[in-house]
Amino acid sequence: MAMDNIEFGTHDYAKVDAASLVAPHRYDELAIGGGPMPSPPLTRCRCGCKSWGCLICFGFFYFWMAWTLKVVAQENQYPGDMFRTEPCDDLSFIGRDGTSLKGCRTTFEKIGAPASLPKTPFIFFSGNGYGGARAVEVAASLLIPQYKKTFGLHPAVEAFSFSYRGYSPNTGVGSASEASIMADAESFLDTVLATESAKQSGGKVLIGGHSLGCAVALGLASRRSEIVGGVVLFSPFTSMWDMDLVFWAPWSIVFFPWLWVSDRWDNIAAAAALPEEIPVALLSSGADTIISPAMQRQVFDALRTDLKWFLQTPTATHGSIDLEAKSQQQGVGDWLKISCSRLLHGC
Repeated sequence: MAMDNIEFGTHDYAKVDAASLVAPHRYDELAIGGGPMPSPPLTRCRCGCKSWGCLICFGFFYFWMAWTLKVVAQENQYPGDMFRTEPCDDLSFIGRDGTSLKGCRTTFEKIGAPASLPKTPFIFFSGNGYGGARAVEVAASLLIPQYKKTFGLHPAVEAFSFSYRGYSPNTGVGSASEASIMADAESFLDTVLATESAKQSGGKVLIGGHSLGCAVALGLASRRSEIVGGVVLFSPFTSMWDMDLVFWAPWSIVFFPWLWVSDRWDNIAAAAALPEEIPVALLSSGADTIISPAMQRQVFDALRTDLKWFLQTPTATHGSIDLEAKSQQQGVGDWLKISCSRLLHGC
């Protein structure tokens, strides 16, 4: 079939046969007004590259943003020591990479613990603004109301902690990250299990944490559940990715494509991985403007155990450790009794 002199507007198209319309190699030979069809111009993207180079331009921008946001995330997630604390006894240990690190250990006779051989090892992990020495002070704050009770459990505790890399005294040995903290936490646990108090407990420990320390505590407890007597948490978040989206608001949707550069710290998954027999107390700061009470409740709901306590203090903010310990001393005492019953000689 041929098309003869079909007019479109003022243009007179030359005769073309049907074969020329279906032969791709002849498209550029179709006559328009007697001349060849012009080639389409190369488009340019805003960075000045031709169309085939726009992907390269985007790639450079994407990974430059990834590097920049990684630096910002590192500085905000692991800012280093922000509190002055009293020194504690050193407990040196070797990290998985062979690095020599310093931990902290102390007993609580000064705040009412029995002056006897410790038989309750308690590892407590710090939030992101302080190190190991402050962490054992937080653990002490949790137990002070228990020691003040005339009738109650007065555990013979030996508390342990360590500072993450980049936090005093573990400076100059690398920087903190989810991978380095968890590897060091397992090495530190092995060191604690070799102490006399851990031998008295039958090789079980109590584990706790505050804020970022909750992520470390849950991660370690889920990995090494066979040595856990009980877990106590102050103000846990659901995941670091969720916290990043809160931090970036109202621009969260803009930065979402780079979320992967941040450490994840998935506390929901870690909480769900804990065995059902492990008792868990979660002290929730009801007036927290850093980690929302709703987030804290999500972590609690993810726990599969029936031996769990959601202990919320409505007026507590993110660092109201003393207030929470005092307000929730009955619930903490109940958790402590059940946790201690899982140790060889109790507490």
